[in-house]
Amino acid sequence: MNRQVIFCLLLLISLGFVGALAGGCQSRAREPRQLAFPTFQAAAPFPEFQSAAAIPERAEGSAPSQFTRALNEQPSAATPAAPESQSVPLGSSMTAQIPPREKDWTWSLADGATLIAHAPNGGRPGALVYVEPFSADIHNHPSTEHLRFQMTVDPELAENYLRLTAADVVLAGRAAAMPPLSRSEAARWAQLLKTRTQGRGLGFRPTRSSFTGWRWVGRNGHEVTVRCSRYLGVWAQPRPWPAPVAAALARLRGEPEKPVSPPGAPAPPFAPAAVPAVAGVSSYLILGSATDRDEETGVHFAILCVREPRCLVYKELTQFLESIQIAEGPQLDRLRSAPPVPFQKLVQETGLEILSGSELPDLSKRNGKPGTGTAPEQVPR
Repeated sequence: MNRQVIFCLLLLISLGFVGALAGGCQSRAREPRQLAFPTFQAAAPFPEFQSAAAIPERAEGSAPSQFTRALNEQPSAATPAAPESQSVPLGSSMTAQIPPREKDWTWSLADGATLIAHAPNGGRPGALVYVEPFSADIHNHPSTEHLRFQMTVDPELAENYLRLTAADVVLAGRAAAMPPLSRSEAARWAQLLKTRTQGRGLGFRPTRSSFTGWRWVGRNGHEVTVRCSRYLGVWAQPRPWPAPVAAALARLRGEPEKPVSPPGAPAPPFAPAAVPAVAGVSSYLILGSATDRDEETGVHFAILCVREPRCLVYKELTQFLESIQIAEGPQLDRLRSAPPVPFQKLVQETGLEILSGSELPDLSKRNGKPGTGTAPEQVPR
């Protein structure tokens, strides 16, 4: 009898111990796991860091270029100290660092947009960075805001979104006529004309299936959250406008309509067809955004670099991403007040077509008739 009592007591104690242990595990399981926010690896988006060992710096037997020597040489102690970088304003609250003007880097800005170019010896740019601040849509429609910037860089990057919203505009009966374009195509262009590149993009044409996805996300050393992806493709001249779009823009600007030339007539010497096109070059696009720690303010950025066979300034562009930081108001005001070159001058030198915010057309005034413009699109939810 005593043995049975003792056995029952031991069994109850064992079950109580197991229950207490299980309860403790469950209470710990209910606690959220505290994971550290990932660190942004600024070198990761650049393929040169993965393939630097496999790609020779130059063809065997050829002399290194002046730029390559300058990139690899360490400054001598006897050499007078030169500015190692220059600060560039980004959006309403950020700055970043780029190499000094002595190394063929320059920048400018207009209405919050920043354009940075690296053009060796004043020639064709080998690298370009374009930055726009977030619009107010980032808080209520963040996906739409990111797609808006993708349309600015190249319409093909957001083609599915353009078709969807154009169909929504047509079905709602809000599409403006732009003969001979169909109403869906006119609705598509009405969206593109609201971007600063007006549907022409930056000249980059992505290669099909080259999108990496948004695989690089984290905080850089200045507590700025950076998110980016990469495309491979070709960098050429910005896309031309269809004739109906060009005519509509001319009317908006108050320009007289050009007479239509008869079939077979030679083109005038100032016609765009008479200007030799610049061949496209192999390049890649790094597309992304940077925000403060609380994601209250931020910027979009597009980085273009020519591959010959690799980007020659990938180290400088890496440093640009790593250097993005929140800046004080006085510093931003000082930088904004004295860009090295006028914005439109730099835009022309890089072969682009980028409007300032004040130059964007008001499509509601098209054709000078009320109600013929495109009403604000309702974003599908």
